[in-house]
Amino acid sequence: MDAKRLMYFCTIVEQGQISRAARVLNMSQPPLSQRMKELEDELGVTLIIRDGRNWQITEAGRVLYERAHQLLAMLEEIPLEVKNAEDGFSSRLIVGATTMCLSRLLRVAPIMHNEFPNLRFKLVIGDSNFLENMLKKRQIDFAIMLPASDPEAFEVIPLPASPFSAVYSDRITVERDKKTVTLEELRGLPLLLCKRIEGTGVFDNLFKVFKAAGISPNIVVESPDCRTLADLIANGMKAVAVIPSSEVPEHILKKYVVLPIDLAEYQVEPMVVRLKDHYLTTAAQTMIHHFLTMEEQLQPPSDIESAEAADRL
Repeated sequence: MDAKRLMYFCTIVEQGQISRAARVLNMSQPPLSQRMKELEDELGVTLIIRDGRNWQITEAGRVLYERAHQLLAMLEEIPLEVKNAEDGFSSRLIVGATTMCLSRLLRVAPIMHNEFPNLRFKLVIGDSNFLENMLKKRQIDFAIMLPASDPEAFEVIPLPASPFSAVYSDRITVERDKKTVTLEELRGLPLLLCKRIEGTGVFDNLFKVFKAAGISPNIVVESPDCRTLADLIANGMKAVAVIPSSEVPEHILKKYVVLPIDLAEYQVEPMVVRLKDHYLTTAAQTMIHHFLTMEEQLQPPSDIESAEAADRL
């Protein structure tokens, strides 16, 4: 089966018209239509039903598109795999992270740079839905994120969970020597909460926890970036930011009252996520190994899953 024909077919499906695909491919329409016919003849099936300017992809065409898209992506990765085998490290590494998992990336990236100063990084920060789409398009090597909405497409390694903390404005009085805070004690206070741009996630689950406790939270700000919420406190907003304990910046910890929320039944569950059939370079594998070994150093042994999990990648 000719890879170029498969690429032509995928372009037609993505563009929605043969004429539009021809323009994208910088070729005339007749030879493109001929390549399509040759592909259908080779497979013995109809891939696209044509009716004048209208067309519709068949079920067979849909199956071919999904498989061809995967195959073409894998072919694109072959030169990278070969180069990686030659010099032991790829010259680039693209890693995604949500702001609820960003602290882990901030700790490990400098270690990687110190070990391999010629390695170029591209760090992509976004919510889990955004990173999931980038993983499926093979635009990032792996991501540190919250559970994916389509777990069947990915291979994951769970990382230790992080509880939530309440970051208090210095304009709100907090009882001296207080060690934790309950949901009831947050009743009525203006709250800053994390919320995905699209889909459901931490915000919705946390809102349900409040509701289950009979509390209607006074939410005054929602943001997909939990560090922005901490910065709002630092910039004088009279409120309480509810963010994962692991993501409270050091300068906030030193200046403001930060109390763990007594909410053991609900925590943030970060994980290393990669596309199942996506090739991982030596650099990517090494970085994931650092994530796991660093978690071992930061957590009690009983709370850590075996570092052998890295071998699954």
